[in-house]
Amino acid sequence: IVASMKNVFGKEPKVYARTRNGRIAFTIRLSSKEVVKFLQTVNDFSSRDCNVPWNYLKTIETKRGFLSGLFDSEGTVRKGKLEVNLSSINLQGLVDVQKLLKEFGIESSIGKDGKFYRLYIFGYYNLSHFINEIFQFSL
Repeated sequence: IVASMKNVFGKEPKVYARTRNGRIAFTIRLSSKEVVKFLQTVNDFSSRDCNVPWNYLKTIETKRGFLSGLFDSEGTVRKGKLEVNLSSINLQGLVDVQKLLKEFGIESSIGKDGKFYRLYIFGYYNLSHFINEIFQFSL
């Protein structure tokens, strides 16, 4: 994430670590006009108007960082199932996320759940690939 931020914004972010409940949590801070402009283009992913910021996603690292941050903050792991999902009112936003996942060889599906849409990643291959490629952990 730090390398992606430096690559996209041209500045080295500050990283802070703290321990909470026996776990280490990191905060990454970067202040600049470019960051503000970027956040204004991204909007709130739950909004109908939000879209993937393609103009900032030039490298595999920035794409990975975007997906990692998106799923870390907005994704859900279904208890008792081999499934990760992402919900939004914005169908086009999920279709764009699906395209990004496909670039990493990760298959997903999108379904409607009430007034929301859900992007699902399921199956051992896709989930292990998701963890290995996006979060860069090994199963």
